[in-house]
Amino acid sequence: MDELATPPDLNPDRPLGRRGVLFLGLCVLAANAALVHLLVRGAPATTVEGRAFEDRFDRAEIGGNYFTTGGHWRIVDGELGSAVLRDIGAMLADPVRMLAWG
Repeated sequence: MDELATPPDLNPDRPLGRRGVLFLGLCVLAANAALVHLLVRGAPATTVEGRAFEDRFDRAEIGGNYFTTGGHWRIVDGELGSAVLRDIGAMLADPVRMLAWG
């Protein structure tokens, strides 16, 4: 009966057991699953053909192919910008070049 009453070894400096090493290894492998997948399979091939999308905004209106979700977007001197960007830029830690009109 005395054998059942002995507490487990609660020393935090004891070495990690076999189950602990296995569990830690599985956690590291799961956290890096995307990287392991990329190393095993390689980068995917590009399947989209044709030219890349480009818009020079050399017009007065944004156009029917675009929709806005706020921010008062407009075109000035061939550049697309928003007055809201000024507020967003003030919240960033590093300065970022953005077009903003007030």
